[in-house]
Amino acid sequence: MKKFKSALILLLTGLICTTSACMGQSTVSYNMFEGSHWLTSPEANIGSIDETCVYSVVFEANVPEDENENFLTAENFVGSLTTRLAKSEYNGKECYKFETDFSLSGTYYYDDKEHSFTDKASSEVYLLGLNDKFSPLYSKKYNLSTAPIVSSNLTEAKFAVMEYQTETVYDLENKKATVKFEGLDKSSEGYKLPNSEREYENYAGSNFFDNESLLFVPRAAGFSDQGFSGSFTTIDAMSEKILKMYLSVSSTNPTSDVVLTGANLNGIVGDYTLPTYNAQISINDTFSGSAIQLFYAVDTTTHHRRLLQYKKELAYSAGYLVYTLTSVTVK
Repeated sequence: MKKFKSALILLLTGLICTTSACMGQSTVSYNMFEGSHWLTSPEANIGSIDETCVYSVVFEANVPEDENENFLTAENFVGSLTTRLAKSEYNGKECYKFETDFSLSGTYYYDDKEHSFTDKASSEVYLLGLNDKFSPLYSKKYNLSTAPIVSSNLTEAKFAVMEYQTETVYDLENKKATVKFEGLDKSSEGYKLPNSEREYENYAGSNFFDNESLLFVPRAAGFSDQGFSGSFTTIDAMSEKILKMYLSVSSTNPTSDVVLTGANLNGIVGDYTLPTYNAQISINDTFSGSAIQLFYAVDTTTHHRRLLQYKKELAYSAGYLVYTLTSVTVK
């Protein structure tokens, strides 16, 4: 059985957690900006697109061998994630707009304690195109999430609710970003985060992406059967850090198949078995946890390197949230 971590681990239902690990697997470096694979002309900088993807969310439990031991699990999960990628404009600049809308409800169990929850998150980010390395212009996010917290002696658990919103305005000319963070009223007592406003200077490394764009940006990467390794930075508003992150595909296990059952792909409903690149996003930080697993379509002409599935581990090794594509609509 995996040991539960005694540290305070916040399971945020946002898209990218602030804990992850480097894989330590053999990878090969390739181009982070290979092409605009979501367009019919992959060399285009910003092309006309209005694409909506809907994902179901299920929970895969990690039940220990000794079920008499206290362990965290969950049941009755009902959830969905919707993403929308569209050509847009921000302050007179032609750009992309990438939006997400997430909801999840269910019940956590630990020993004889249970806690029902309803979480939700939404975000939007305006970013430039391929030629400008997806430099962000503006983003905002709302998050309401429930975090299970297990005591250090593993005898009890409590469930903390966190509600907050963030807004980030980027000054590309001066390489500055202003991030506003606001803790909201639904947070549990003792877990409401303080309001803050912070300016980051010279935030851009070789590649800098807004955190809310990280499900979209890998669609441009030059994944291959020989692997992939790329690094970038992003601002984490909660920890007030600029994080170095890694996008990788292992050279030893670069591809697999994802099965979509009864999926509606632009008006055609059916069962699909599609080859994917097995990508991971990890964070180089002091805390080591699990990487987020992302499965992008190999095909760049019919399925346009879409994200078909991704998996995120819950706190205390309770299991995984698995997001699987159920529909695609392209206008």
